[in-house]
Amino acid sequence: MRASASIPTAALLSPLAALAALNLFLADVRDGLGPFLGVFLQERPGARPRSASS
Repeated sequence: MRASASIPTAALLSPLAALAALNLFLADVRDGLGPFLGVFLQERPGARPRSASS
Protein backbone atom coordinates (compact mmCIF):
# COMPACT_ATOMS: atom_id res chain seq x y z
CA MET A 1 0.00 0.00 0.00
CA ARG A 2 1.31 3.44 -0.93
CA ALA A 3 1.70 6.12 1.73
CA SER A 4 -0.27 8.65 -0.31
CA ALA A 5 -3.30 6.36 -0.44
CA SER A 6 -4.10 7.11 3.22
CA ILE A 7 -4.07 10.92 2.77
CA PRO A 8 -7.57 12.37 2.28
CA THR A 9 -8.21 14.31 -0.91
CA ALA A 10 -9.15 17.47 1.01
CA ALA A 11 -5.71 17.51 2.63
CA LEU A 12 -4.07 17.47 -0.79
CA LEU A 13 -6.21 20.29 -2.16
CA SER A 14 -5.57 22.62 0.76
CA PRO A 15 -1.89 23.33 -0.05
CA LEU A 16 -2.77 23.76 -3.72
CA ALA A 17 -5.48 26.25 -2.86
CA ALA A 18 -3.08 28.17 -0.62
CA LEU A 19 -0.48 28.26 -3.38
CA ALA A 20 -3.06 29.49 -5.89
CA ALA A 21 -4.16 32.25 -3.50
CA LEU A 22 -0.55 33.30 -2.92
CA ASN A 23 0.09 33.38 -6.66
CA LEU A 24 -2.99 35.54 -7.23
CA PHE A 25 -2.01 37.93 -4.44
CA LEU A 26 1.58 38.35 -5.66
CA ALA A 27 0.49 38.92 -9.25
CA ASP A 28 -2.07 41.48 -8.09
CA VAL A 29 0.53 43.35 -6.03
CA ARG A 30 3.05 43.35 -8.88
CA ASP A 31 0.57 44.52 -11.50
CA GLY A 32 -1.22 46.96 -9.22
CA LEU A 33 1.71 48.66 -7.52
CA GLY A 34 4.30 48.47 -10.29
CA PRO A 35 3.20 51.49 -12.37
CA PHE A 36 2.57 53.66 -9.31
CA LEU A 37 5.88 52.74 -7.74
CA GLY A 38 7.72 53.58 -10.97
CA VAL A 39 6.15 57.03 -11.17
CA PHE A 40 6.78 57.65 -7.48
CA LEU A 41 10.45 56.75 -7.77
CA GLN A 42 10.91 58.93 -10.87
CA GLU A 43 9.44 61.95 -9.10
CA ARG A 44 11.82 61.74 -6.13
CA PRO A 45 14.42 64.52 -6.01
CA GLY A 46 17.87 63.31 -6.98
CA ALA A 47 16.58 60.14 -8.61
CA ARG A 48 18.05 59.35 -11.99
CA PRO A 49 17.36 56.43 -14.24
CA ARG A 50 20.12 53.88 -14.68
CA SER A 51 20.55 50.63 -16.42
CA ALA A 52 19.70 47.52 -14.43
CA SER A 53 23.01 45.99 -15.45
CA SER A 54 25.19 48.70 -13.89
